[in-house]
Amino acid sequence: MADTTLIRASWHSRFGTINRVIFFTLVVLLLSLSQAAANLRLETRVSVDSNEVTLADLVSGLSPAMMQEHALDRIIVAAAPNPGESRTLLVSTILRALRERGLELTALPASKRIRLTRTGTSISPSMIEREIKSHLIERGAPASIRVEIARNAPQLYVATDAPQSIDIVDLRYQRKRGRFLAKLRAPAGDVSAPVHEITGLVYETVMVPVLARAMHRGDIIGNSDINMIRLRASQSNRGVVTDKSELLGMAVQRYLSAGAVIRQNDIDPPLLVQKGELVIVHFSSPGLRLTTQTRALENGARGALIRVVNTQTNRILEANVTAPGRAEIINLAPAFGEARPIVAASR
Repeated sequence: MADTTLIRASWHSRFGTINRVIFFTLVVLLLSLSQAAANLRLETRVSVDSNEVTLADLVSGLSPAMMQEHALDRIIVAAAPNPGESRTLLVSTILRALRERGLELTALPASKRIRLTRTGTSISPSMIEREIKSHLIERGAPASIRVEIARNAPQLYVATDAPQSIDIVDLRYQRKRGRFLAKLRAPAGDVSAPVHEITGLVYETVMVPVLARAMHRGDIIGNSDINMIRLRASQSNRGVVTDKSELLGMAVQRYLSAGAVIRQNDIDPPLLVQKGELVIVHFSSPGLRLTTQTRALENGARGALIRVVNTQTNRILEANVTAPGRAEIINLAPAFGEARPIVAASR
């Protein structure tokens, strides 16, 4: 009997200990869950990169265990906006969804709305211009055209995991006015994507030479001094030099900055003879070659006919400049009194 009483007392003692352990465990668990929930906050500016918005996107402060327990990442509260766009959600709607799952915020946000932005990758303007140009050329436009979209054109975005591509839904081209109107969708093949209207300019271009470096008056243009760029065709008919070969060996007549378009009045053949300097003049004919020293009475480039004075006889002659400090005469008759002009030969 005594043994039975001892066994019962021991059983009750052990049972009581187990109950107390369970009780304290539950208390600790509830306290930890309460502490985890006490940090629950609602974000009022949120970025997402998927098509749907879940409660997990909008709240912070919960432990991973709490997130998993309430499956907040599987509770969809709204559709996300298009990539690159924004929309708002009412805070009251989100609070209601949280309360349905036994969650309360410690403090309400000051704003009554949540600003939701969908991340995305922007389509570069150059890519849009290339696509439009390609379509215009297919429709008969010259390959030398250039397309420029308007500065206020809307920015096109695609989802971060989508290809950067576009569909041209419609394209209207006014060739006389040099303008276009395009309706575009991105990415290509996504019929659910919004259609954007983009306007811009179309104009024909020509290749023209420009200076690769700044040059000063008197500098001689060489091959390495020239770059080729595309220029609007309407700007190339105002005395602009369009042939690179016309610049080689020419002298710059005024300061020109790097990248400057060159006009005909910006260049001249370089001076090979300066006024006042000594010039060696040659005369050649079958069986006869004469050389004399003269002084230049005017400046002269290669091939220019200039007046020179013989330093021995003071007779004024006309000679063609052939090289620095040199000229040639092929008709000596004026030196003997004939009035006809003297024609010079090359060196």
